[in-house]
Amino acid sequence: PGSKVAFDMVPVPCGTFVMGSPASEKFREADEGPQRQVTVSQFWMGKAEVSWAEWEIYFAQMGRGKREYWAANASELDMITGPTPPYGSPDQGWGNGSRPAITMTHYAATRYCEWLSDITGKLYRLPTEAEWEYAARAGSKEPYFFPGDPGKYSRRGLMNKLFGADTSVISDYAVYAGNSRGKTGSGLRGKANAFGLFNMLGNVREFCADYYEPNIL
Repeated sequence: PGSKVAFDMVPVPCGTFVMGSPASEKFREADEGPQRQVTVSQFWMGKAEVSWAEWEIYFAQMGRGKREYWAANASELDMITGPTPPYGSPDQGWGNGSRPAITMTHYAATRYCEWLSDITGKLYRLPTEAEWEYAARAGSKEPYFFPGDPGKYSRRGLMNKLFGADTSVISDYAVYAGNSRGKTGSGLRGKANAFGLFNMLGNVREFCADYYEPNIL
């Protein structure tokens, strides 16, 4: 509201899937299993990662100026908090606009969702890990939601080191080390998965509502 910035949400259907990777999968890490069956309810997810254009509206409204306003007009409050000014260039010099917002904390991401809920009147939150993996797989039972053998995309192995990895498919779907030139790309770059979501396996890491802790059973 009050800006020209807009974004699309995609409905993700309810369903049951096998979460995690099988022990036989190439390059699988030990903490990517054991596999288990999980059922998720229908939910909505952003069509692409949260962009700098979206994040900068939040920062402008909730930054230092907003805190000073409330501090002057709400004497009963003990403390006013908000996003602090960044140190250096938060976009790493790669550019902003439609590129995904980066270099913020998990707490900042949750606060962004709370702010977005307040100004739109709709509930926004981070997805759970199960919801994220379900959305990323988009019905696929293979290593990726697009066709291909992880061994062909990796730089590991003698043949790939000699002749190069086969990037003909993965480059159509993900911004990654092989085609990114060392920086992020537009959130809508490439092809979407079967649910209509972009860069679920590329561009930047994404936060979930819950978190991985190897020492908790």
